[in-house]
Amino acid sequence: MTQFHDGAYKQITITDNAFQGPGEHGIYYYALSATWLKNKKKRIAEGDSSSVFAIEITGDAEGK
Repeated sequence: MTQFHDGAYKQITITDNAFQGPGEHGIYYYALSATWLKNKKKRIAEGDSSSVFAIEITGDAEGK
């Protein structure tokens, strides 16, 4: 998954179907894509999907 924020991007790790959200204020955009391979050796795809979404952080952990 890729995170876009303030003109920069970075790869985000997904572990156990979850990821750690950002801790600083702002709007963060994410792009996620996956491909299902029918034949891994020949790289023949059976299907693929992608999604984009945004998260806006407005407060801190104490609710401020």
